[in-house]
Amino acid sequence: MLTISDTQRIAATLKQFDCNSRETQIYMHSLSVGQASVQQLAKQLNQNRVTVHGVVDQLIEKGLLFETRKGKRRLIAAEDPKILFRLWQQKEAEWELTKGSLEYVMKMLSSLQSPNGSIPTVKLYEGVEGLKKNAGRNIECTR
Repeated sequence: MLTISDTQRIAATLKQFDCNSRETQIYMHSLSVGQASVQQLAKQLNQNRVTVHGVVDQLIEKGLLFETRKGKRRLIAAEDPKILFRLWQQKEAEWELTKGSLEYVMKMLSSLQSPNGSIPTVKLYEGVEGLKKNAGRNIECTR
């Protein structure tokens, strides 16, 4: 049985895979019950069937659940948790591609900036924390 701390850690990790709390709950429940229909999942979780159906579709799209058929019945099952590592590798590859084009994109965006430096800029900060948060690391604040 998982502790509350374990559940929170799982939820925080799944959040990195763009899963909200309901998606996390349904994925974890699907792991524990095996194959089930959307209606069965909804009853077991005491949630609206239409809501569960939508979440199940999102989880299938994310690769955490899959659909099987038993006759005409649509059954939902959770992917093995090892899928998380493969999903992480996919995200990492996507970030590497983005990183490769980032310098070029930054140059192009910089070329769009107006070279006219005579436009005054006013920034307002609320309190010391606002100044610290928005001004960056180079400014020190004293009380």
